[in-house]
Amino acid sequence: MLFTLFLSACTAQQDKDRIAQLEKQTQLLQQQLQQQRQTANLELQAQCADAARKSYLADGFDKAKTNTSNSYTNHYSEKLNKCFIEVESIEVTPSTGRIFTSRQLSDAFEGKLYSEIYINKTKVDPPASRPVFQCQLISLSGESKNCESVKEYEDFIKQYMN
Repeated sequence: MLFTLFLSACTAQQDKDRIAQLEKQTQLLQQQLQQQRQTANLELQAQCADAARKSYLADGFDKAKTNTSNSYTNHYSEKLNKCFIEVESIEVTPSTGRIFTSRQLSDAFEGKLYSEIYINKTKVDPPASRPVFQCQLISLSGESKNCESVKEYEDFIKQYMN
């Protein structure tokens, strides 16, 4: 009886040791997997940045005309597994005081357009009165709708650029 009790205690301790060892191995594997995901994500972000730069250059935005300023931002969305580029172009007409701004969000790899907004205003217009010439928002499913304000545009693109 005493021997059986001793054997049970030894087996229980071995089980505890084995469980502790398995927990350590599991934790190590989880850390390795997390590192692999981070490395893959960094590689995808780098590919996205490269694709966005190439798209920007291919569309000729680097060759700004006089009185025009162009810029872009890009973002790789891990959640959507897509690379987005938003290009902004601002053209000022000194003789009329007009400022024309366009912003377009698209997939940097596929070129698919997700939103665009065109704004025309004068330097003396109050910010709230910026007339929107055109604003179109396109969902991932392809549904298109018009928008009425810069805020609506910016709220919409957050789902792609965050």
